[in-house]
Amino acid sequence: MDVFNGTLLIPTRDGLTAVRFDGSRFVLNPSVSSVEVLGDRVFLKQWDGIAEIGHDGHVLASTRSTDSGARGYGFTSLPDAGWAALNNQVDSVFILAPDGSPRARVPIPNPSSGWQVLDGIVVGDRLIVSENGNNQIFQIDLSTHEASIFRSTSTQSGHLGAIEHDGSGTFFLARTVNSQQRIDQFTEGGVLRSLAILPHDKITGIVSVGSHLFAVVNHEGALYRINRFTGEFEKIFGDLDYPQDIEYLPVPLDEPNTG
Repeated sequence: MDVFNGTLLIPTRDGLTAVRFDGSRFVLNPSVSSVEVLGDRVFLKQWDGIAEIGHDGHVLASTRSTDSGARGYGFTSLPDAGWAALNNQVDSVFILAPDGSPRARVPIPNPSSGWQVLDGIVVGDRLIVSENGNNQIFQIDLSTHEASIFRSTSTQSGHLGAIEHDGSGTFFLARTVNSQQRIDQFTEGGVLRSLAILPHDKITGIVSVGSHLFAVVNHEGALYRINRFTGEFEKIFGDLDYPQDIEYLPVPLDEPNTG
């Protein structure tokens, strides 16, 4: 049985919400933007950069980028504390150094004419992003900044959504199939198979913790726990205010002292 000793971080319209595994929760920081965890460091997206916050919710440092392509879009933290800005307006990923200076602008391979749902993870020396608008996951080599298609899925999918990796070879992917919101799983080069079908759509984040996945559903305002081996799921909360993302911080947090 899993013994969880950490915190789920969920940005909502109430602020960055910290959820303990005993079911309690509190607002850690007033930001409503997307969140990334790098080790035990927590980063929040700002309009033209990122901010690192401490475990008490206070801002430790802010970094701005001079690259206009990095403004206002989702992001993925990179292993050296730089970040990748996922810009679906100009079909590009902007790679930034830790000080915000530009490293590369990488065009999205085979993009659609519309805006894409973009969610990125780092696996080894690759940034893997779902999707390019044509039901394809693409990858960027973080050494050469070369981009290629990583995986194609059925064109019957309405769109691909959040993507996650368990650190030992299995990927998890949220996608719409025949108006159903599914979480599929696959290994690199392996077949794509359905793990769970949630009762509502618009999964905006997935995170893998031990033998479970945790997923947030935007329109339903829900947090689900899903057994990654059986696909059985249960709703933990149903009253979150439009959850946008979810990350796992492997550190238990205490509610900030606001007195």
